Amino acid sequence: RSRLPNYPAIYFVLSGNCVLYIGRTVNLANRLSSHNRLQQFKALDESIKVAWLKCDEIHLLDEIEAALISYFEPPLNGSALPNNKPRLALYM
Repeated sequence: RSRLPNYPAIYFVLSGNCVLYIGRTVNLANRLSSHNRLQQFKALDESIKVAWLKCDEIHLLDEIEAALISYFEPPLNGSALPNNKPRLALYM
């Protein structure tokens, strides 16, 4: 994790050729070190890998993430959080 960059990105959690999860963040290193699904990822497969696409246009992160989730249909996106942790939603 210490080698992860501190820039905005779309990230992919991969097991072999399967995309398990897609997320977005403004700081990749911070997000992955504190991810609420980190233990879930590790429990699924020891060979989990993370890939990412740098995105300098922060305002595009949501749109890019949604398009990639729609295309790849990763099984963990939209699934229940481990330990039945509630999802946090903020509406303004």
